Amino acid sequence: MTDTDILKLYFKRDEKAVAETGLKYGQFLLSISFNILKIREDSEECVNDTYIKAWDSIPPQRPQMFKNWLGRTVRNISINLWNKNYALKRYQGLDAIFDELEECILIQRFDLQFYGGKGADSHYKQVALFVGKRGTQTFYKALLVW
Repeated sequence: MTDTDILKLYFKRDEKAVAETGLKYGQFLLSISFNILKIREDSEECVNDTYIKAWDSIPPQRPQMFKNWLGRTVRNISINLWNKNYALKRYQGLDAIFDELEECILIQRFDLQFYGGKGADSHYKQVALFVGKRGTQTFYKALLVW
């Protein structure tokens, strides 16, 4: 089905328009979204939101290049979701990790105190591998403060 035919279905408010859009451009839209988000479920959600946006927007609008319009729409929706997921005030990942690793900090302090530091390096390295570079810097600072 051509883009003109799909747009005619949208103007008729025929639900088949969404199905035809999915058949023709579903994989294209999913690949754009997945390249941004790297999570398939979130990408599928963005593609579905794109179909809703097309359903709500097209009767007043008539996109000249339908594929490009859909691509731009799914890209913007995906970027907005990515920003939402990784905003600092919403990202509580490190806080949860440090809450769970509180025992490891106590173990390292115990090793330093009672074993003259033997074994402390191995505990720190295990925690560093688990938390990742950004987290290890914060963990190391927390350890120094402790």
